Amino acid sequence: MKIRNQIQRMIYILAFVIGVIIFYNACFYPGQIYGDNRSLPDVLLIICSAIILFISILRFSNFFNKFKYRKVIYGIVVALQVAIQGYLAFHMIGVLGTDDIHVRLQIGKLLQNKYSWLPYFSYAPNNIGVVIFATWCVRFIKLLGFSTGVAINIFNLVCIDIAIGCGWIILRKLKHFKAADIYFVLVNCFSPLVLMAFIMYADVPSAMFCILGITLFIFYLKGKGKLKYLWLVLSAFFIAWASFTKENAIILLIAAILTTLLALKPKKAIITLGIFLSVFGATSATQQTLKKADNFHMIKSMNFPYTYWIALGLNPGTNGTWKPNSPSIPDPNSDTARFATKEEKNRHDVYLIKKEIHEMGFRGLLGLYSKKANEQYSMGTNGVETKSYSTRSSYFPIYEYLYGNKRDFLFFIDQIIWLIFLVGFIIETVFLTRNLNEDGIFSLILNLFIIGIFCFHICMWEVQQRYGFIALLPLIIMACLGLEKISMEKVSVKQHVLLPSTGIILIGLVLGTINSFPLTNNTQSTEIVYGHNFPTDSIELKPGEKITESNTVNTWFNRVNLNVPNDKKLEMAIQRKNSSDIKIKNGVVKHYFPAGTYNITIKNNGTKPIKIGVLKSSPLDVLGNPISGSKENYLCYNFFQNKKVVPISSVVLYGWLILMMILLWLNYLEIKSNE
Repeated sequence: MKIRNQIQRMIYILAFVIGVIIFYNACFYPGQIYGDNRSLPDVLLIICSAIILFISILRFSNFFNKFKYRKVIYGIVVALQVAIQGYLAFHMIGVLGTDDIHVRLQIGKLLQNKYSWLPYFSYAPNNIGVVIFATWCVRFIKLLGFSTGVAINIFNLVCIDIAIGCGWIILRKLKHFKAADIYFVLVNCFSPLVLMAFIMYADVPSAMFCILGITLFIFYLKGKGKLKYLWLVLSAFFIAWASFTKENAIILLIAAILTTLLALKPKKAIITLGIFLSVFGATSATQQTLKKADNFHMIKSMNFPYTYWIALGLNPGTNGTWKPNSPSIPDPNSDTARFATKEEKNRHDVYLIKKEIHEMGFRGLLGLYSKKANEQYSMGTNGVETKSYSTRSSYFPIYEYLYGNKRDFLFFIDQIIWLIFLVGFIIETVFLTRNLNEDGIFSLILNLFIIGIFCFHICMWEVQQRYGFIALLPLIIMACLGLEKISMEKVSVKQHVLLPSTGIILIGLVLGTINSFPLTNNTQSTEIVYGHNFPTDSIELKPGEKITESNTVNTWFNRVNLNVPNDKKLEMAIQRKNSSDIKIKNGVVKHYFPAGTYNITIKNNGTKPIKIGVLKSSPLDVLGNPISGSKENYLCYNFFQNKKVVPISSVVLYGWLILMMILLWLNYLEIKSNE
């Protein structure tokens, strides 16, 4: 037992160290590596606001826990969330990039019962699971009369809502009712949880399966009687689905095994692992059958070995990401793709791994790990900060405030809440290290999963901002437990300390606000308001042949980019209905176009056929209408809205300063009264 306790204590100490590393980056150097902090106000304003709101939340939790109409507030907030998410499901339809569009294109094919897979899935087979699961769900949602784009949004939103609900259930199950209230308030203010749902990645569905597996595993640990074995079976089932939809979720399986060995007596642990691993194995085998049933066949020449992503994660020229630091750095994907077979690719990537480790040395490796931690964990937006639509068939103003160039204030709030979560997480790990109680047993799986995802990506695998999303809710649950514990502590601060501290925070607020004024200036904004510029195939335009694509654009635009070969024999034009056409030279035209129906035409005036790149897809509402006379070929172009915007209004910035000053004063009076 003593050995187990020491192992548990080491786990919590490691979690504490990880929490401190993330907090340090998020507090002082948010988004520094790739300049993602450009959309944030001054760090001083963020830190001072976080301190004020941290104290205010602790005060609010003590009040809210005893509030007579607490359930009414719950009901109102849930109703507002449903209304907001319902609105966004219809008004945030678009595609980000390569992963997103291929997943949507494949879902479109399967919905049309076309069981052939895009070559992309041989390169990224880890996305097959989410395509299969999402297709089932989207097919059902479409029966209710929704379009494919809306159905995909509803699918993702339901997944994240289930995941969020499970976090609240876990806290209630552990009888931490105040922590559940804190959790409820903060997750409803933390936008990345919902905003990630408007990109069709594996992150959201997998996060749901992970938290379902964790919830039921905790139910099993706390359960009595035979019913608890049902929770164990379901837990293994959901964890298997989590790893099927996103491969790094296999870390949760390891976390569950280690928790079983550390939390249960040997005999019970053997029985538990026997049932758990049997169900996990049977479910995984069934999932492989599902791949065959949907006719997936691997294109071996396009399949990359796992060593490619390890070489990517250890590449100092990309800071462990897929993005080269400069034009002189070779593109890692092209470098490996030039080898014909998977075996040859593997040998090359193993060579790169050894070369990278040798050249960096121990200090260089630590420096790389530091940059990777900053890239993946320093921004409270957890990956949403880099999201913007490159393919869409409609545009609504709300987009500017969520994914567009007016989102800075929302991301500012997210950064503040992220710091509060990290402080709560650090506090909870300190409490668990000092007191190995029943809470520590149930928190083991949460901590091990957080540690596993962090170490896997930082120490070995590629990093991206969104890769930590899968373990975000476990971290938030831990954070709320820590916030609850600190709220119960009676803190007495002497006047000679309280008054200067309040003054310093006030000065920090004012200076931070002044330093943030550049965000209130007009800046250039470029948004894609319509288009689909992602060629996956080509068509041959015969001499004298003319093709047209007609679509309705619901907003103005002032630039057109048409992706065509640089051939003088091609004649291109854009024409608004009942208006004269405007020539497109070299694939670009700058002109003011009001909302309306537009025809894009391309004609071959030459004597030889010319190949034109097209996007080939089953009908999807996010793509609009295909080329006239075709059912699945789309021209590749984008319509842009170039304009000046104010990232954060000066009124909003002043309003925030006044709000923080009021809360600072109220906090001062409250703490002073407890002296």
